[in-house]
Amino acid sequence: MIAVTAEELHFLAAAHGIETVPGLGPLPLDPADAASLRLMRGTAERSLRARGLIEAPEITSLLEPVGDPEWFATAVRSDETARAWSRRGPRATELARLAPTDYALSALDPASIRGRIADFLALHGDDAGQAEPETPDEERMRALLAPPAWVGEATRAVHGDMVALQWIDPGDGGSVWLLSGGDPVQVTRTGRAAILARLS
Repeated sequence: MIAVTAEELHFLAAAHGIETVPGLGPLPLDPADAASLRLMRGTAERSLRARGLIEAPEITSLLEPVGDPEWFATAVRSDETARAWSRRGPRATELARLAPTDYALSALDPASIRGRIADFLALHGDDAGQAEPETPDEERMRALLAPPAWVGEATRAVHGDMVALQWIDPGDGGSVWLLSGGDPVQVTRTGRAAILARLS
């Protein structure tokens, strides 16, 4: 595992010709503020050079699946932690957002990705069922979102196909409530295995 800041990861991506890193958001800087961008790049470069990471083989290996993934998935929990998994051929990389500006890159066996998604999003279990959609009123929605419930969001993309899901996890290990529609929002009681199958 290699720990990096958001600024360092943006610098590394640019240095390796990577335009988009799955799971990495934009820098909180005004793109028109050239002075701030120069300062950010300079600070990130000095830090990475001091750690010997700019051209380190392990960094190149970790960024290869990220730069041109055959498959990737991203996930965010309502506590603002996030993960992204990128796979290309026999290589896979996990990007973990540990804090708003702190990340970690780890090499994975591609076969372990499904388990990592299940661990992070608490999607263990064998319930693959799905009920009929419901349209909750405000009181019902407040009840669904009451602690210890939390909201999960995830996407899974492969060439020509993308899945984006959002759900409420009641925090009790049972079914989750898949969110769909716009106004009004609908909820569908859905088994955890059904969610995991659509993401992995």
